[in-house]
Amino acid sequence: MRAKDKNEIVEPKVYDFELQRSDAFEKRFNILDTGYTSFRMQYSIYKIPRQFKSEIKLIFPSLQRDKIKDLLIIPTFQKTFCSLVEWGEDTKNEKDSKLLNFYAFGYSILTKLSSMGYWFDIICPASGLPVFTTSGSTIYSEVDCCKKLLNYNTVNVGMCNVISHPEWALSNYPATAFTTAPEDVILSILDSFTK
Repeated sequence: MRAKDKNEIVEPKVYDFELQRSDAFEKRFNILDTGYTSFRMQYSIYKIPRQFKSEIKLIFPSLQRDKIKDLLIIPTFQKTFCSLVEWGEDTKNEKDSKLLNFYAFGYSILTKLSSMGYWFDIICPASGLPVFTTSGSTIYSEVDCCKKLLNYNTVNVGMCNVISHPEWALSNYPATAFTTAPEDVILSILDSFTK
């Protein structure tokens, strides 16, 4: 059984998401036809741990310093058919599909939160850089976050560590979102996207 982190607000659970396609999303990510409006994703929500705060300043320079104390971290996982460490056309296509799902998830939240005046961003899992705001001098590590917050194991493959999901092992696609919105606001938005 996974030990609960003291900063956990919402425990990890899988949800079925249904998102509206938008022309703005398709233009923003240069996509002609996404086809990724319904998908399953696990998410959980955490208050920012004290030891993350100095690194967050370097990852998100546009985030106001007085708002860092309010930051919520939202690690997400999508189950994949192939392992994260496999190579090939099928693996590449699946990773691209999961990335588009996560970008649609992030863009949908951004649209709602920005109209309410809250800061929000997601990290590109491939680069470790912010997607919607200016990049800083440091990249974000999905592996470090999942080890600390979720107590997930990692597996050393070659020269890098990958996350081993407790149910899906290496067949998972991790990605993280961040917001300064209060937990009730972000939960209401997330609930509005689930079936």
